[in-house]
Amino acid sequence: MVYRRLFVFLFLVLLSAHFLYAQQAKIHFPETTYEFGSLKEEMGTVDYNFSFVNTGDAPLVIQSVSASCGCTTPGWTKEPVMPGDSGFIAVRYNPYNRPGAFRKSLSVNSNAQTAAVQLFITGTVMPRPKNAADRFPIKIGQLRTPYRSFNFGKITTEKPFTKYFDVLNDGNTPLKFVDKAAHAKYISIRYEPMELKPGESGHIVVTYDAKQRNDLGFVTDNITIYTNEETQFEKHYRLVATIEDYFPPMTPEELAQAPKLRLAKKEHDFGSMKEGQKAEVQIMLINEGKSELELRKILSNCNCVKTDVQKQSLKAGESIPMILTFDTSGRKGPQTKSVTFFSNDPGNAIQQFTVKARIND
Repeated sequence: MVYRRLFVFLFLVLLSAHFLYAQQAKIHFPETTYEFGSLKEEMGTVDYNFSFVNTGDAPLVIQSVSASCGCTTPGWTKEPVMPGDSGFIAVRYNPYNRPGAFRKSLSVNSNAQTAAVQLFITGTVMPRPKNAADRFPIKIGQLRTPYRSFNFGKITTEKPFTKYFDVLNDGNTPLKFVDKAAHAKYISIRYEPMELKPGESGHIVVTYDAKQRNDLGFVTDNITIYTNEETQFEKHYRLVATIEDYFPPMTPEELAQAPKLRLAKKEHDFGSMKEGQKAEVQIMLINEGKSELELRKILSNCNCVKTDVQKQSLKAGESIPMILTFDTSGRKGPQTKSVTFFSNDPGNAIQQFTVKARIND
């Protein structure tokens, strides 16, 4: 009798556990992707609600909804959704400054049998017509420009390089450029045209002589131009460029006789270091060519890395050590820095060395 009662008790416990386990919320979305179609960028935000049904036999709770980008704002049914009832996931998309096709996702997490569900919104944003402020966002007085800097990009020392930069008169009166400017001697400026009518665009024409600049790598210069305005007639801009040496075409025979720089290693990892610690490494610089090698510039991208070499020229076959010092002061976590070598090696004039470290507190 005792065994029979025990058997019945265990059977009832297992049966109850089975029913408890079987009771579970299930989430079902009739659709998991919504196509907004074509949207005008200037029309503002658009909304859509994804509906779902709890097809399980336990209350359904939406725990979180996360979007793949900040341009979508999700909302959802906050209270538990009973079996057979419906809820929603709301999405809002802002097309401003997002022209072109888009596909964004929302991750829905709940206590349902399928804990995570992905929803998607798609469409195409038609760009809004650009006005003067969009095309020329930088304004000083009546003069608008696309940027605060005049960017030449990559240029060489072969010859002076000229570039046209767009400008716009955003005032109600004619804007006249004064035929003077403050800049370095290797820069020259002219204006086309010299006078801009209200709403008229033109060009500031800048010529840059990189050979006369006598520098390599990324460089910056300040320039000032003047107009006939009563206020803000003095306008300051930056000129930026990346300068590389020019090498004329060479025959295979000429290249064979040229200098050739080789770094004994291209990378050094200092490993774990403490903040405030300094460490050094020696790197051999080798001229494997048949002519004298000139180290024209050694440039670090961080003042935490210093280099020291005995001399700037190497005879054919000569090697010299370079001492590289890394200072961790004021730095934390993983570090990756670079040192760029500019030389008269026509086959590989720009070479880079990488410095790594992990700074511990």
